Parts: sequence; structure tokens; C-alpha cells
Amino acid sequence: MEKKTLNKLLENALKTDCIQIIYELLKLNPEGEELINDWYEKNDQKRKEEAQDAEFINLWDERILPTVMAFNEYGGGDYREEDDAIFLLWELSKMGKEKNISWNARKMVMDSMMEQYAIGNSGFEDMLYEIASGFCDTEEEIVYFEEL
Repeated sequence: MEKKTLNKLLENALKTDCIQIIYELLKLNPEGEELINDWYEKNDQKRKEEAQDAEFINLWDERILPTVMAFNEYGGGDYREEDDAIFLLWELSKMGKEKNISWNARKMVMDSMMEQYAIGNSGFEDMLYEIASGFCDTEEEIVYFEEL
């Protein structure tokens, strides 16, 4: 059966119906269980990567960016806030290097970092540049960064 035909047949099936169909097929061919396990591992890894991307973006958007924006607006700020932001920037850098963060997530954060860098009034400029450039893994990514 073609994939297109199968999609058409199952497009309105309930989850319980799909589970029952899979169960019946597994009774006919127990080797199908290996396929299901492989599919699950692949999709579970994809979910983990998506969660890591979200954590990475949220760290920048919700915890670091507001401080950098405020420092850009006022030309600096409270030393405790600065220390917190520096610590979080290094955490972001470490996360970008150690975890499997997608290029789209790294690019999104990098673009935002370089917008703040361009304002140039926060005192974080050197760190922003250094950390954003560290997000580049391939030649294409380096070229993209250099063109920002």
C-alpha cells in the first residue's frame, strides 16, 4: 500500500484505532516492534532537541535580553544586575557549545544579540560579540555572522 493511500485511509482515524491497527500488525510481524522503537528513539531525540532550543531561546529572551536592553537604554546599570547578566551570558555561551542547539535557534539569538551590540551603550558589547561569534559551527554560519 502506498503512503498516500495509507494517509487517506487513516486521516480520520482515532488514536485508539491507530493503536489497535499497530497492535494487530505487530501480532502478524513481531519484527515491527523494532521499527516502532527506532521511530520512538528518533522522535524522542527530536523532542529533546526542540526542548533544548526553547530553553536556549528563553534564557536569552527572558533572562538576559531585558537587562541588556535596559543597560543600552541607560548606559549601564546596577552591578548586581550586571553580574547576573554576565553569568547568564556565559551560561548561554556554554549551552550553545555543549548542547545540540539548532542553527535556527542559535541564529535567532545571535541576530538579537547583534541588534543589542549595534546599539553599543550597554557595556556588554565585547561579550555579545564574542559569544555570538562562538555560536558559528560551519563556514556558512561564520559568513552569516560576518555579514550581520
